[in-house]
Order: sequence, then structure tokens, then C-alpha cells
Amino acid sequence: MKQASKWVLKETSALTREQLEPAPKSGSNVLGVARGVILSEVDTINQNGRMYERREFETALEKYNPTIVARKAIGELDHPLTAEVERNQMVMLQNVSHVISECGWQGRHFKGAVEFLDTPAGKIAHNVVEAGIPIGTSSRGFGELVVEAKGSLVRDYEIVCWDIVSDPSVQVSEMRLKESAVKAARGGLLMESRRRLVTGSLVDVNRILEAAHRVFGD
Repeated sequence: MKQASKWVLKETSALTREQLEPAPKSGSNVLGVARGVILSEVDTINQNGRMYERREFETALEKYNPTIVARKAIGELDHPLTAEVERNQMVMLQNVSHVISECGWQGRHFKGAVEFLDTPAGKIAHNVVEAGIPIGTSSRGFGELVVEAKGSLVRDYEIVCWDIVSDPSVQVSEMRLKESAVKAARGGLLMESRRRLVTGSLVDVNRILEAAHRVFGD
């Protein structure tokens, strides 16, 4: 085995209108909820040639779980458009669109509910899904990659959040971390997600425009 170089890794997967439910109660700050969303997958080589062993992921999850319980598992609309380590270690409140809740295991899949918040970013994400456009849930975290013949094993993993991203058709996008950033971080930045095919009616463009108008105004 040999230690791999550190990379920024991004992949996306679809969250669809079929998973969307109305807000749980009137007057709440939640616009809608998508349940049963696959957040992460373990013990299998994913589409990027990487594998998270369940024991490794559960160690990271044990540290992150208090964030879920405290209802602080928020994420941004879109990943940060930078490889800067410090920026990727935080969630910017001005970009928050959702909170992850009701998490649990189903086989090798770690699933949860994505609650769209009544924030500018949350309104955009919720209305885009309502219009029938697939968006993605994509994890953001730090870890080390150990290269083996069957694929790269993720080690020393740390969960930052699950973001919502725009293009579920993009499988892999890579950007090498700057040398200074590599030295500053314990490991490389890892972003993972799963792809899903979209079913249902065609996109209603008028609903998208109306959603943008409600968020941004004239």
C-alpha cells in the first residue's frame, strides 16, 4: 500500500420531487422534507474508486452525531468554490439551505431526511426540486486515501456536512490542493455522493421562474 496525494474530490447525486413531502406543520421554518435520502454508502467501491469501511465511517459518525441530535447538521446550497482548507472546514450561515435529520442505517446505506429551510438558499433548493429538477446531496469531509489494488480506502475520516449541489449528472471533478493547504490539513478534502435516475414529469420552466421571483424579487 502507499499513501496517495491529497485531492479535493466532488461528486453529485439526485434528490427528486418524488421524495419531497410538505412541511410537517404550518408556521414552521421548514418548507418541505425529502425523506429516505441516501447520504453515504459504506463497504463498497463507489463511482470514484473509493471505499468507506463501515467501522471507519461509524467512528466519524460517532463524533458528528451530536450535531445531528442538536439539530445543527446544516449544509450549504452548493459546495464552496475553493480548495482552501479553512473555508471547507466551515458551513457559512448565509448559504445554509437545509438541515439533516432522522438519520439511520439501511443495509450499507446511511440515510436521512433533508429539511429545506425558509432561507434564501433553502427557498431556491426547495422550489427547484418542486419544479421537477434533480439536485444532489453531497458529503463534505476530510480524510486520507490509502491506495490499494481494489481502490482507495478512506482513513481518518471527519464529516463536515452534507451540501446540496446542482448537477447530478457530473460524476467526478478533481482539484489538487495547494501545497500549503496540504500541510495545514490532516488529510485531503473528500466530497462524496450517489447518483439516482430522475423519474416523473418534465421540468416546468414557469415554476422555476416564479420560484426565482419569490426569492429575489423583480
